[in-house]
Amino acid sequence: MGNEPNEWVAREIQKDSLSRGQFMVRPTDDPEWVRDEVKRLNLVGLKPFCTYSSAKDPYQADLPEYLPEGLIKVANEEGWSITLHIVKDKGIADSANIHWIRYYCKNYPNIKLILDHCARGFNRSHPMEGLSRLKDIDNLWVDTSAVTNPFVIEAALKTRGHKRLLFGSDYYVSHIRGVNVSVADTFLWLDESSRVFELMNTPMLPTLIGLENLLAIKQACWNQNLSDSEVEDIFWGNACRLWGIDPSAETGKTMGID
Repeated sequence: MGNEPNEWVAREIQKDSLSRGQFMVRPTDDPEWVRDEVKRLNLVGLKPFCTYSSAKDPYQADLPEYLPEGLIKVANEEGWSITLHIVKDKGIADSANIHWIRYYCKNYPNIKLILDHCARGFNRSHPMEGLSRLKDIDNLWVDTSAVTNPFVIEAALKTRGHKRLLFGSDYYVSHIRGVNVSVADTFLWLDESSRVFELMNTPMLPTLIGLENLLAIKQACWNQNLSDSEVEDIFWGNACRLWGIDPSAETGKTMGID
């Protein structure tokens, strides 16, 4: 794979002055090449993935194995955002993840670190356990993408506050029919092919994950008694502040993290 995905993102964001894009980065990429490419493509940060690490099991990789410190240094110098899909069985509750997130954010305060999926919050207990240990980190955000459990979004609100929560659509996952549910100390994805829906008293198909996500956000905001303006921050204002966009800009769109 070359640089085609990043070229495509750069072309797409040119269609809308309110759009921002991040650079899909591999741990083997030269940091100075990354710096030049992000600037050339007019992007605002990085998006690493564990699947590019050399770890035997990428889903148990330590953070430096797919986001090495050399890339963090460049991001810090440029003030970039980084959208991070953390891994490991316990997600944000894993002690190694907590260590490396704290180390990167404290030592490189100009990065803007965004933990995707409410910090891999597909199990309802992990975000509260892990994010509560990162309350003192100022340059840390979470996004809501593909999370269908309101308790997880409430955990993000309680530990990070509404100003550190960003709406994320996670297209195309948003258009899959299904739901994610907590099971003991892990989680399970159920999609429309799962037999559980056939075995119900009234056989049915699940709705779209994107709709389940919106319902979870709505329930969490209700439960936490958020005001209209605080809800608007989650869907628009926080992203504007994060990326330096005029919040009064006229738009019919919602800014989110894909």
